[in-house]
Amino acid sequence: MTMLRSPFSIILSLFIQALTLAVALDPSQPDESTITANPLLQDVLKEISARQKWNLEEIKFSKLEVTKLRIGTGRSFEIRIRLGKTRFVFIFPDEVSDWRRIGGGVELTEVVREINSTKVLDPIVLKGPLELRVAGDNHLSLALPMNISHSGLKRVLVSEGISVEISKAQAVSLFHSSKRRFAATLEPVDTKEGSCLWSSLGSVCVPLPPIEIVGAASLVAFRTSKADSHIKTTYLSDETIIQLLPEKCYDKAHSYRQQHLPSDLLGLKINKLGKVLSSLASNGKWKPVSSVTAKLKASGMVRFQLEIERRIGRNESVTSKRVEWRTKPKIERVWFEVTAKVEGEKLKVARMKKVVPFIEVDTEAWSSLMSNMSFTKFPSMLGPQEALTLGVKW
Repeated sequence: MTMLRSPFSIILSLFIQALTLAVALDPSQPDESTITANPLLQDVLKEISARQKWNLEEIKFSKLEVTKLRIGTGRSFEIRIRLGKTRFVFIFPDEVSDWRRIGGGVELTEVVREINSTKVLDPIVLKGPLELRVAGDNHLSLALPMNISHSGLKRVLVSEGISVEISKAQAVSLFHSSKRRFAATLEPVDTKEGSCLWSSLGSVCVPLPPIEIVGAASLVAFRTSKADSHIKTTYLSDETIIQLLPEKCYDKAHSYRQQHLPSDLLGLKINKLGKVLSSLASNGKWKPVSSVTAKLKASGMVRFQLEIERRIGRNESVTSKRVEWRTKPKIERVWFEVTAKVEGEKLKVARMKKVVPFIEVDTEAWSSLMSNMSFTKFPSMLGPQEALTLGVKW
């Protein structure tokens, strides 16, 4: 005897099949093979599997939440200090002051490429005397009071009493050694009588504390005591090396050796660092600082959410705690929020945490369905991991 199916049952079955086909063909849905093949996400996948102690072969990407993609520019700070024969390395974590949203339809590789091309440091202010050098084929631009500007510079010698604001630099680093003598002030004399110091190429050869800049940075120089005051300049050797002259010059060179750690490195106050080093010294005695290398570098950061599917084995605790009559899950889906640092063409995971996404819940009364509906010919569908609850009345 053949049981006839109601028209409503047939229509519902056709509707579900059409819905399944539409989801499969929808180009807006993420392509798992494309996501998995992305080398950027493969590095993230390896890091997640290592931290969660999962088998890498049993997990894969399911979804990448593009709408929640955020990028930010931070800075990393590293200090290498030598006290006598002992060396210390201090690495400060990356700091991001502001996260901004990326428009929809942007690939992750494009985001990484944009971050690499636009990441720069926030402006920092350094006080002279010092020497600024630019690395590689880049050049510096210099703005002075009274709308005076210079461009195409490779080195800028800054005298005492002058401060310089550095903008749009990718990295700034310094090297300080207590064995190397640097310029220091002596008694001032009339500018017309004496020759100015702070020049490693002029008549007085006195080295200045060197600061190396990476990237085509912009400099704004001003007198520390009076920002609008005029600053005299002179070119040395050629027009790529310029010297910013002090208000008063000095009749002869004088130098000093700095035996203690500077409390202001690259515009960062690190007074507590000196106390830490003092506590590490043997027998509570302070050892002189032999050398200090500090590097401040712009770092690009990206934050996003992704879903991972993992095959669950029979012996795992997730299934062993289930009641006997309940269906044992074979797949576990977990959402992660990942904050990663962009290093060239790779993503290095800095922080990650599990998140619970917002879930829309749809309810349907069972009485609204026909009693003679057949559920035997529904196509196989991968449903969400959330529980399906049936309210049954006997």
